[in-house]
Amino acid sequence: MRSHYNIILWDGSYFLYRNQSIGRGKLSVNGLAKSLIQSLVKLVRDSPYTFDTAFLCFDKKPYWRTRQLGGKYKDSRECYTDEDIINERKHVDTLIGEERNKAEKWLAHMIQSKHDLDVRTEAIKLLKKALPTCGIQVLLYPGYEADDLARIVRELYSDKYSILLMSIDSDWLGMVSHNVDFLRCRHHNIFDFYDTETIKSSPDYIEMKDEGLEEMGIKWYLEIKEAMGVGHNDMRNCVTDPITIGEIVANWDDLDRLKDLYNFDSDTFKRQINTFDFKKFPDYDKISYNISSIKYDIVSPQNFNLYQYGIGINFHYYKSLYDRICNYRLLQVI
Repeated sequence: MRSHYNIILWDGSYFLYRNQSIGRGKLSVNGLAKSLIQSLVKLVRDSPYTFDTAFLCFDKKPYWRTRQLGGKYKDSRECYTDEDIINERKHVDTLIGEERNKAEKWLAHMIQSKHDLDVRTEAIKLLKKALPTCGIQVLLYPGYEADDLARIVRELYSDKYSILLMSIDSDWLGMVSHNVDFLRCRHHNIFDFYDTETIKSSPDYIEMKDEGLEEMGIKWYLEIKEAMGVGHNDMRNCVTDPITIGEIVANWDDLDRLKDLYNFDSDTFKRQINTFDFKKFPDYDKISYNISSIKYDIVSPQNFNLYQYGIGINFHYYKSLYDRICNYRLLQVI
């Protein structure tokens, strides 16, 4: 286990949503931004790690995968517009009795859900302005999810620099390599650490080994599992009968023959597995270049001031983060 990492990659969307949930949707934009910074500082301060620079990665809808899959990806995630709420309010007005009570509760849920999304959206904008002075770069690009952006950073720097991933999503496990470790931040301050050695104790790796597929690598194994619809990434289920990944790999050149044998939806599977090639996403080259060209800066604790952004983080709190940063100019392009 390393004591120092050149780069930390945080799953900003997870931490932001988690903090808002803990606050039960009552945090303001500034309050949510402050709570996220406090969480990041606490993660760094209470960990044994020092680092040089950090990236905070966020999702930005509509996702390219959703478009590639005809809208059938993460479409269960709630996202209400003003028009949706207006129409639902009109519907409520047509009801009476118990039906009206139920509809009013649903309307209140829609309003709260939209409010929460609006607060998260504005908090990200605020963080994007404020965090670079703290040595943390905020990454947010239309159509990309947080893990896509983490993979771009990994692609750019993992050959030369050490990287620590921090997320709850187990699919980040696929990014682990000789220079990339993963601290899975589960609930209630429980953390699972994975490097190339400890990853062999993960359920997915054990499952892969049991199927005789150890040589294929955990990254591809996880992608196939997700594309089958049996992971957590909200892709469509492609099977109704039991089928192993080993059987899919054995028939890789002719997946259609599995349709009748296992009620395997090979067409959907093919579309879903293709969405993992994030290098084919629009603007990939441009985004990769933008990330590699970021100009880094950081203020000393004496000159630190986030109050100008309405974020009440004081000198002493910031210093506990600043003291963990060793060389913020590590990736500077001159």
